[in-house]
Amino acid sequence: MEAMLFLAVPLVLLLLLGQHIAFALLVTAFIGYYTLLGGALPQTIGGTSFNLTYSFVITAIPLFIFMGEIILRAGLSGKLYSGLSRWLQLLPGGLLHSNIGASAMFAAVCGSSVATCAAIGTAALPEMERRGYDRKLAAGSLAAGGVLGPLIPPSIAFIIYGVITETSIVRLFMAGVFPGLLLTGMFMIYIAVRVALDRSLAPTEVPVSWRERLVGTVDLLPIVSLMLVVLGSIYAGWATPTEAAAIGASGAMVMAAAFRRLTWNIVWLSLVEATRATAFIMFIIVGAMLVGVVLANLRIPRVLADMVLNAQLSPLMVMIAIYTMYFILGCFLDGISMMIITLPVVFPVVVALGYDPVWFGVAFVIIMEVGLITPPVGLNLYVIHGIAKNRPFSEVVIGSAPFFMVMLAALVIIHAYPQISLWLPKVLLG
Repeated sequence: MEAMLFLAVPLVLLLLLGQHIAFALLVTAFIGYYTLLGGALPQTIGGTSFNLTYSFVITAIPLFIFMGEIILRAGLSGKLYSGLSRWLQLLPGGLLHSNIGASAMFAAVCGSSVATCAAIGTAALPEMERRGYDRKLAAGSLAAGGVLGPLIPPSIAFIIYGVITETSIVRLFMAGVFPGLLLTGMFMIYIAVRVALDRSLAPTEVPVSWRERLVGTVDLLPIVSLMLVVLGSIYAGWATPTEAAAIGASGAMVMAAAFRRLTWNIVWLSLVEATRATAFIMFIIVGAMLVGVVLANLRIPRVLADMVLNAQLSPLMVMIAIYTMYFILGCFLDGISMMIITLPVVFPVVVALGYDPVWFGVAFVIIMEVGLITPPVGLNLYVIHGIAKNRPFSEVVIGSAPFFMVMLAALVIIHAYPQISLWLPKVLLG
């Protein structure tokens, strides 16, 4: 354990100094190799980096990001929001439900929280401000809707979790479906109850004719069709997640072209953003993997797991401690960094306690999502604040706080009833 503390000091110090997470991880790995292992770091960097980046599964990450960027820049997300709002605006809370519903549907073809938040927020915020919705609740619902991105498949977070823990990504995708729907429903129930108690939070919307609803359904078809193709091909066993990502990226370009919104500039900007985001993620993964190799050679994960088991604590108490640790880390680290840094140590403990790796993947992603709406590093908060330039940051934080509590309640339900996550993979894959 002294070795673990020895490695934690430079990592925490570099993060507090504001250094990039990938740089902090690489420096920590360098210190570990040359002070604790006396190893040859250059050869290890080459081997680890090649084995990781050569993975066929990793290819799905840039493809899903590219698909989401095409949808966002071509304006298809705006059509999704417009079409869905005609069906949901008569519920107590009106367009606030459209924020959650549109985020859930966009997440089903994107997999990125920030992209979901930006896409739906750009379409929704101006319209809600024009109609007189409560500013805090509107901003909070959009920030919370964005957290559905990593949970509802396809999910970049599930891909990275599957690669690190060697867990079936297809099973993880399936396991995220019902928890994603559960969290979506809980968000909408909270909005309906809140608005029912205080009618001033949302205006009464004008009834929409069935003709307008049917026209709105046409606007839903591009995203719904793409969602069915991507997820359907995975669940039916016709395509791997990477192949489905390639199908989705191609489908997004075809749909954008069909609506005459596909330009060379959109394709170029989408490629640049997909490359930038993928490089950012890969540098973090490589750095974390090198630190993980140091930890593995020092047998720290195994020693930690044995300590937990020998302490004779109940599995529930251990999981509460793990959840608490992640809630605190989520205030200071983004979700992917938190996942890559901690999983090599935490995952063996969780498995040793008898928990299902697929179930823990879902629980972990929910915890990771909490960090997206937790200041000071909650990325979704900054995305919504950036879209609504005339709003103080405190409004977004206050508006998101109740959704934080809803997510904690969802985590308790998922922990108490793991079959919510495990039923679909068991039925479809056995």
